[in-house]
Amino acid sequence: MLKKKFLAVTLSMGLLAGGVFVFNQKAFADEPTSKMGEQKGHEKKEKMSKEQRIEQISSKVSTYLGVPQAEVQKLAQDSKIGVKNVVFGAVIAKKTNQPLAQAIAEKEKLGHWKQVMTAHKLEWKDIYPEMKKIAPHFGKKLKLIKNPTMMYEVLSTYTGESTSTLKGLNEKYNIHPKGLMKASVLSKASGKKLEDVLKLKTKDNKWEDVATKLNVDKQKLSEARKELFAKLRAEKKEQKQEQKQEQKQGLNQ
Repeated sequence: MLKKKFLAVTLSMGLLAGGVFVFNQKAFADEPTSKMGEQKGHEKKEKMSKEQRIEQISSKVSTYLGVPQAEVQKLAQDSKIGVKNVVFGAVIAKKTNQPLAQAIAEKEKLGHWKQVMTAHKLEWKDIYPEMKKIAPHFGKKLKLIKNPTMMYEVLSTYTGESTSTLKGLNEKYNIHPKGLMKASVLSKASGKKLEDVLKLKTKDNKWEDVATKLNVDKQKLSEARKELFAKLRAEKKEQKQEQKQEQKQGLNQ
């Protein structure tokens, strides 16, 4: 039985919940406005257009960094960058006293923001509060998995690969742990080896592009996701039972 905190499991479950993630990814930068619904007075969320999101985030980042909005907007409109990297890059730029474009270029060079943070000796606690200042709605979606060790162990039972193999693949392909989860689900649904799936993921495409290349059946993808979800729930339940048992033993001592 695993004996680690199940915080990562809870976060991981959240990452996979809400439908087949690679086909129905919600735009990172959604910050919808709301209006009263026509029935029963319920509020309905109205999605902003891509152009509206870019303009809104560009304005906030412009104010945060004290730079022209047009400069920020040009970066946000680049499909290879997008608003997510502009928000993260803005915080890195301010923390490291460098231009936004330079911070984003550093991420492209190193492969992931995690490597950029490490290079500048920054931690998530230094980044998250600043991101909330720019866009509170986005901050929750950017929480990094705090305990990837737990995730590796759950994925090991799901994929049949050892935790050392999973860690090795993670380092070889320089991928974030939550990306490894998505790759594992695609591997299960497509019948392809996990490493073959990882080879298809590049900085120029998204996971939904990988799913398209693999020609994954939506039903199989849904079933694969549910299987991993079930393992995560089972682990959470087991952790709760262990905690109750430990508490009971402590009271009896």
